[in-house]
Amino acid sequence: MREHPEPAEKRMCEILTTSVISKFPEHNFCSQSLQYGYILDFYCPTLKLAVEVDGAVHNNRRVKDSEKDFHLAKHGIQVFRVSNAEVFDSPEVLIDSLCKIIQEITEQEHKRKEQELEKKLRYDRVERYRRQC
Repeated sequence: MREHPEPAEKRMCEILTTSVISKFPEHNFCSQSLQYGYILDFYCPTLKLAVEVDGAVHNNRRVKDSEKDFHLAKHGIQVFRVSNAEVFDSPEVLIDSLCKIIQEITEQEHKRKEQELEKKLRYDRVERYRRQC
């Protein structure tokens, strides 16, 4: 783990804490989070969402990054990758994209919980009916 974040990571931290978390206060991002053998630049455990800030060094690591993303996806972690340029040159677009992803994940989780509850209610009704017979 790095002691001193890269400038783009520092800026991304500011973006997450001021612009994103203000819209979604129930979700916090940890920096330099170790998950399944990988150090993630930023990770939100409630969303199972990683934000990776990719500098120039990642141009030569695309295969490794793809393997990392695939491995994390097997554990239910979605990876959102941004370049250093996006962090500095178009933070508004970055914030919009990230907020849309968070909204989608939140909606999917809400639907999943609703389906789980409906399934449980159906099961309970069937069990009550069986006991009455």
